[in-house]
Amino acid sequence: MRAPLLALAFLACTAPLAAQEGAGPRRGDTSTIEEFVRHMLGFDPARVARHEAKVHTKPQTASFGRCIKLGNGLFPRVLFHNEKFFVAVAQRSGYRVEVYDSEWKATGQKADLTPTGERQVDQDLALGPDGLYQFAMLEGGKGVVRKFDWDLRVVAESPVFRAENGERILDQNIAVLEGRVYAGSEFRDVTRRWGDGPQQNLPPDAEAARGVRVRVLDADLALIESRDLAARVEAAAAPTQHWGLGASQLLVDGVHCVFAASPVGNVEHFKEGESIGARQVFLLRFDGKGAFLDASGPLTDTDCDNFWCTGSWHEDGRYYVSYTCLGPEDGPVLGPEGGGSDQGNIRLGVYDESLQEIETIEITNYSAKDVARGGAHRSDVLRVGDRLYVSYDSSDGCWAQELILRP
Repeated sequence: MRAPLLALAFLACTAPLAAQEGAGPRRGDTSTIEEFVRHMLGFDPARVARHEAKVHTKPQTASFGRCIKLGNGLFPRVLFHNEKFFVAVAQRSGYRVEVYDSEWKATGQKADLTPTGERQVDQDLALGPDGLYQFAMLEGGKGVVRKFDWDLRVVAESPVFRAENGERILDQNIAVLEGRVYAGSEFRDVTRRWGDGPQQNLPPDAEAARGVRVRVLDADLALIESRDLAARVEAAAAPTQHWGLGASQLLVDGVHCVFAASPVGNVEHFKEGESIGARQVFLLRFDGKGAFLDASGPLTDTDCDNFWCTGSWHEDGRYYVSYTCLGPEDGPVLGPEGGGSDQGNIRLGVYDESLQEIETIEITNYSAKDVARGGAHRSDVLRVGDRLYVSYDSSDGCWAQELILRP
């Protein structure tokens, strides 16, 4: 595990991965995974596609640069506008933004985005052409979207909205696409055996729908419409389900793209609140009206549990997506015993225009013991010129790993 650094200290994060410890299935040993699949209800094990990530000792598409300490807290986001970095971190006092110049020197500009007296549970922040847009989860499962100008002053605010019709406003996401604001939560088919309970981890149901719900708002945060992005992912064990929790959105050639994890575990064999098993990341594509077009994936290593794909970027013919990865050594997440951590190591997947994997870069190197104490989670991706920044929170602070892209 990295040693703590002073705020905005730099560290080369290029050390070899620590030796991982603990028992679990190794590559090539599929017995545990196959047994796990047999425990799932209503699924055809033959439909579960396999994928082996292309992880190299040294990345092929980039080299490691600085590792930048962003402070302490959760949900770090790094945005860039007009030669300035806007760094947001959720702290006890609220969602705090500090501004740095292009060389990562503090400008002295800072602000708490959370109004006095308001308690925000989860956070996400996006860059728009005219300011910053925040989607906050409030107590009681409510949500609100606010717009801030470049001086970090509130200039627009949506009405507070409640989760409704099977919705969960939790681990939400936000994106500004072609001048419209897409605030993403999760919808669930409440007519099935899930009911309308508050569980985050749900028993997969082969006939039920689960996915991203987006509220589409204009630049002044007036509601235009609400859409349920239902999909059918044929390569997943639960084809009608993907997690709206911990997803990310982007626009590519006019197509609305969502990176989301698909649940493949039978939660009835797991304790409440523990890992649901081996999830995988897919890219789902929708047209301008929210109709499902197609899915690509799994994009992640199916010997691991991959989820919270909260950072994504598309530029120069490449897709980048960051996500949390739990390997077999990190806990019993691949079998019906359940358990394990909801934090792990951060990986960055790099793909071409056809979603063929170019490589997977291991951003963090926490050992299994470190993961058990709290690894890394809640990542995001930002590209500035030939630099890529992967931010995340961890047991030893919030960080942004700089990658220098190769030509």
